[in-house]
Amino acid sequence: MSSYKYLLKNVGLFTISEFASKFITFFMLPLYTYYLSTEEYAVIDLIQVTQNLIIPVVTLSVADAVLRFAFDRNENTGEVFSLGVWITTVASVLVVIGCLAGSDNEIVGQYLWWIVWSMITMMFSNLLSNFARAIDKVQAITVSSIITTAIVASANVLMVAYLKMGVAGYLCALVLGNAFKCLYLAVACRTWKYLQFRSLRKDTLVRMLKYSLPLIPNSMFWWINSSINKYFLTGLTTLAQVGLYSAASKIPAMGNTIANVFNSAWRMSAIKEVDSEDKNGFFEMIYELYTFTLAVIVLGITVFVKLLALILFSKDFYDAWIVVPFLMLGFYFDSNNAFIGNLFVGAKITKVLFTTTVVGAIANVVLNAALIPPFGIVGAAIATTFSNMVIFFVRRKRAKEWLQFSPSLKKQGPVVAVMVILALAAFSNTIWLYILFPFAMAVVLFIYRQQVGFLYQQGMKILGKVKK
Repeated sequence: MSSYKYLLKNVGLFTISEFASKFITFFMLPLYTYYLSTEEYAVIDLIQVTQNLIIPVVTLSVADAVLRFAFDRNENTGEVFSLGVWITTVASVLVVIGCLAGSDNEIVGQYLWWIVWSMITMMFSNLLSNFARAIDKVQAITVSSIITTAIVASANVLMVAYLKMGVAGYLCALVLGNAFKCLYLAVACRTWKYLQFRSLRKDTLVRMLKYSLPLIPNSMFWWINSSINKYFLTGLTTLAQVGLYSAASKIPAMGNTIANVFNSAWRMSAIKEVDSEDKNGFFEMIYELYTFTLAVIVLGITVFVKLLALILFSKDFYDAWIVVPFLMLGFYFDSNNAFIGNLFVGAKITKVLFTTTVVGAIANVVLNAALIPPFGIVGAAIATTFSNMVIFFVRRKRAKEWLQFSPSLKKQGPVVAVMVILALAAFSNTIWLYILFPFAMAVVLFIYRQQVGFLYQQGMKILGKVKK
């Protein structure tokens, strides 16, 4: 199978999978904002971002190592998976101990066992999903995501809307969904055939940890870069403001759905093609198409942001639309960072991910402290955007040095400029947004005219085959 067909096949499968998982985030948003108060919504968001910080630490980011090493046919797949299961089991025990020790905290104490089980099921879900990718069982991930979505959505309707269980109902729905996903993937991948705890080798563990350990501080600083603004907002404003910011973040999640679909498939292609002779030509072509798509998404959501807010948010959350244009700029750079980051993953150079993320996290902390007091949630959005931009430039420089891959600033510079202008027009809340939008799109289409032509040619070929 050619590189392009392999990537396209996985994009198709992950499209179905990612749409199913993001269904809850996007289409269930009206239910959450209607039945949950801004304070309850803020508590849920704080629990989730804290879990995203803790899980890579207690699991030693072993799920990422399982994907990379089980994908390598020179490794013992069963040994790699067994080491992943062993480490995740130990991590589960640590989670129980840690949550019991922290039960004096008001939030942890109130939702103790829901937090524990949501973390444990999430850890094993991550492990099994990555293992399924490594052994090319992407279809199993797709099926599990569809069924899991149905379970979580139904449970939310029952527990949040009907039983009025609030935060506990939301967490319970997540536990049920992740537990089913673990069970399904374990059966679909026949994981029992890979378990071999009696023949684990120390050198394999060392190599896996050498790969995964730099991802732990990387995950922590990524968490700082993506979530610390919510803690700054909690300390410097009110929980209601945190709730508004959290709701606003769900609109960029529409773009993240598309970017995550691609990057899930792209990581597998980057690993597969990292040693190929034509890797640079393949990487550059895909990157150009990718950044063109990102630009169209950013401009499209920016111009329709108020309409989307009207549809998705209840009255109490409507004002959150004001920060979305700036969050979309942050999404653009973050998605670029993910693309380049996957190249380093394929090459097993994970320390670069850590160092570049640290730089961005430091910038984010400084900017949040400076911008939130005078500008509130708008300042938090601007801080996130600038920190993601810093990571992009540092990661771009490292990619040129280590991988001979260098994105063209001649194309991206003007595109970023028109996106910033459109974001400012949206923020001004004037008719200029709608006047400038056609010109902004024209600039993007002109700059990426070769990619537009390529997409047109491929579309005509597909249409011709369908007609036959």
